[in-house]
Amino acid sequence: MSIHASPKVNSKYSDLVKSVNDVLLLHKGMISKFEMNNFLSYGCSDRWILVVSKTKMLNHLVLAFHEDLSSYQVPFSLFNCEALKSLRFDWCKLRLSSQYDGFSSLTELEMCYLTLTDETLKTFIAKIPRLKALKVIHCQSLKDIVIHAPNLEVVKIEGINESVNFQNTPNLRDMKVWLCKRTCRLDTVLGGLHELQVVNLRYPSMEAFPGRLHHHLSPSKVCGP
Repeated sequence: MSIHASPKVNSKYSDLVKSVNDVLLLHKGMISKFEMNNFLSYGCSDRWILVVSKTKMLNHLVLAFHEDLSSYQVPFSLFNCEALKSLRFDWCKLRLSSQYDGFSSLTELEMCYLTLTDETLKTFIAKIPRLKALKVIHCQSLKDIVIHAPNLEVVKIEGINESVNFQNTPNLRDMKVWLCKRTCRLDTVLGGLHELQVVNLRYPSMEAFPGRLHHHLSPSKVCGP
């Protein structure tokens, strides 16, 4: 199920909400995919996430809100979606429940303009053991990114972060890091990335990086701005 709500079409908003409420209320079968794109309502979002979290068979979830709702706090009911395989956040806030146990089946995670702390990100990712693909795009509240993901293969990071630390990512093979701050350092964290094949970098300071890089990559696999 996909829900698209444009801020330019407010006249149909009430009908849309009613239709979704009716469908979720009457639906008795499995819901494997649920998307909210460019949505504009707090109350409806909380209620719908709670409903789909109870299906226990939700595999794909997209919570993409309008920029005007960037203060929306993702409800703790999200963490009951134990069967998730892919999860995407746009323009919202994430705080972990004290009972957060992770997502054992999640393999793809995308965060765009998400507000969360460094510690929240570290803990959130560390409890996703099967994570293979990660995107962290312009999450401006983050300063020092720490990634502990033993099965991670592909990562893309863009933003104004000050440091990126791959603590336990032995299977990482494709890295794209585009950062606005020239002082962000990557050179001290690449020693254990023996499977790294492709690196695409923009702006980080890497005084010692080139020497380490040649141990893992041929020059043809290194991309710059």
